Formats: sequence, C-alpha cells, structure tokens
Amino acid sequence: MLNILRSFWRLAVHPVTFVVLCLLWCLDLGLGSLLAYERPDIFGSMDAYPFALWLREIGRRALPWSAWVYLLAALTWAMTASLALCTVNWFWRRRRSLRGLGEVLVHLGFLLVFGGFVVEATLGTRVHGVQIPEGGQIAIRQLGITLRLERVELTRSPEGEVLDTVSTLAVGEGGSSLTGTSRLNHPLIAGATVVYPRGSQEVATRRGPVIVCRYDVHRDPGARFVLAGAVLLFAGTIWAFVTYLAAPRLAPPAPTVSSSAT
Repeated sequence: MLNILRSFWRLAVHPVTFVVLCLLWCLDLGLGSLLAYERPDIFGSMDAYPFALWLREIGRRALPWSAWVYLLAALTWAMTASLALCTVNWFWRRRRSLRGLGEVLVHLGFLLVFGGFVVEATLGTRVHGVQIPEGGQIAIRQLGITLRLERVELTRSPEGEVLDTVSTLAVGEGGSSLTGTSRLNHPLIAGATVVYPRGSQEVATRRGPVIVCRYDVHRDPGARFVLAGAVLLFAGTIWAFVTYLAAPRLAPPAPTVSSSAT
C-alpha cells in the first residue's frame, strides 16, 4: 500500500503529468470552440452568466453538446491539483534553496489566478446591456452601485467612422466614488466591479443629439486574486531568469590527448 501511495505521489508531482494535462486541456478547448461556433444557440449565452451558473442552468440541459465544457472544468481542477502538489513538494524537498524560488512563485501565481476564477464563477454577478446617456446616471440594483457617464470621446476615421469610444465613468458604492475610463480592450476596474464597453450610438432629442453608451457590468470578487497571481507570475519569471544568468556556467570539457602523443 505504501509503495502504491509513493508511486501516486511521484506521478502527481512529476512535470510530465502537468504537461499532459495542459495538452489535453488545449485539445478539449480547441475542439469545443469549434463546436461552440457551430451551436451559438447553446454557447452564445456563456458570457452572460457566471460560469458555475451557466453549467447549472444551461449546461445540464445541453448535454451531450456541453460535455466538453464539463471536461474542461475537470481538467482545470486536475491541473490545479497537480500545481498545488508540486508546490507542496517544492517546500518539502527544496525549502532551503532560493534558486528554485522562481518556480514556486510561478506555481503560486497560477494557483491564485485559478482561485480568482473560481471565486468569480461561483460568486460573480453580471449585468448586461446597461445604457447611459452622456451626463446621465443609472443605479444598478443587482450590484448595489451607481454608474455615471461623465463624458464620451470618439475617435473617428477620415471617413467619419467611429474607431474607438473612450468613456469617463464614475462608479459609486457606499458613499464613495471612483472615476476612470473604459474603452475597447481596456475595461474600467473599480475594486471588484468591471465595466466593459459595448458600443455607442447618437440619439436625437429635443435638446439635440446625445451619445448613449452601452456597457456590461460585472461584479468579480476574484479580480484581486487574479491580479495578485499575475504579479507573482511576473516576479517568478524574472527571478528564474536572473538566477539562470547568475548561475555558474559549466567549464568546457578538456581536450582529449591521443595515446600517440605520450
């Protein structure tokens, strides 16, 4: 029995195990993405729900089409367990060595990122299609916040086409307010609240044309874990690179002397 446990431990902490799990994860995601493209009626709503809620409300009814999503979640948990065991093994085997600290920082970074996504998937809230005119304010009761659109700056092409929309927003919660900008690929992050821009349009009113912007507002309590994990990933990569450069290089092998020279 003890030998079986030792063999299982060696398999669990072996780097090849994590690599194989990563390859299976990528394969499942690639094939599943093709399936999702063919069935937008099933998978088109995934972004509108926290992941755990989608699995519970939509995924169950969509089996077997959604089986790849459940497999992806299982592989993600397996990858995380492998990383956690590798981290424990590092402290156990190499706790007096600082040269391998970069490795464990990368491991901890991945674990924090995964933990952040788990928190978001189970405790997150999403409100889509929030429309606000420039200078207007709206209360989002599901999140307990107010969102005010201070001003809008449009970047246009020479032909007049809107290329980018930069919104200056104020997020109010509990008597405090945080102001920032939201634009394409650069959402506004205010604590656990993330504001994604989803387009704008000009609406004619009695007072003249008014720009109305549309947003998706997410409450992501795991955002801080993800950011902390990203910092650890960066720090671990830098540490590993620096220690690699500082490590003494192996001396070149001495030239062989033929027997005829003696």
